[in-house]
Amino acid sequence: MSLTSGETPDADGRLEAGARRDGFEKTGNCGLLAFCDLVTRIRGVQHVTWRGIAALTLALAAVSCGYGNPVPGGLTGLMVNADGQLTMVAAWCGRAPDGVVVYRRAADELLEQADVRAPVLTGGIASMNLEEKPSDWSLQEGSLSFDEGQVYKVHAYSSETHVKLLGAEFTTESKKKISRGQVLIQNHAGATKDVLLTEDEFKAQAKYLC
Repeated sequence: MSLTSGETPDADGRLEAGARRDGFEKTGNCGLLAFCDLVTRIRGVQHVTWRGIAALTLALAAVSCGYGNPVPGGLTGLMVNADGQLTMVAAWCGRAPDGVVVYRRAADELLEQADVRAPVLTGGIASMNLEEKPSDWSLQEGSLSFDEGQVYKVHAYSSETHVKLLGAEFTTESKKKISRGQVLIQNHAGATKDVLLTEDEFKAQAKYLC
C-alpha cells in the first residue's frame, strides 16, 4: 500500500468475500464499472473539488455495497496514541457503534480475527487501543495479537442498527506512517493507497456518510 498525505479519499468500494459481522452479511453488488465511470465523468467537470467527489463516492458506496443499513453511517480509521501504539478511531452519526470487528486478509477473503464489545460510546467519535485493549472494552472472541506482514481490516459496527462503518486496513508497520494527530484511511480507486487526514478532516469525511 502506497502512502499519500493530505489527499482526500475515494470510497472503500470493494466487497470482500466472507466479510460479515452478525447482521452485516453482504447483500448487494457494488456495480464497480458504472460506479467508476460516474466518478470519472465527475472528475472531468470543472470546479468540482476532490472533497466533493469523495463525499459522493463514499455515500454511493455505502448505499450500493449493502453493508447493512447505509444511513446513519460513519468511518473507521487508525491513529497512534501518546505511546505510539496503533489505535482504532471511529466517527459516526446517529446511534453509536457498540463493537469493533477485526478481519485478517487471506487471498480474496476476510477472516474474522477478533470481535470486541465497546462500552457505551458518546460524542460522535471514539478510539480503542489495538495493542493494549482498554479494560472497559470486552473481547468477545478471537485475538488482538497481530502477525508481522499480515494485512488486517478494522470496522466499528452497531449490532442494533446493523450499520458497519467503512473500515481501514493495517499491518503491524502501519503505525510508522502515522504522526500524532493524523488518521490513516484508504483510497481504493485503482491501486489501494493509504491516506493521512487530520482529525478534523476525518470527522468531516465521516459526516459525508450521514
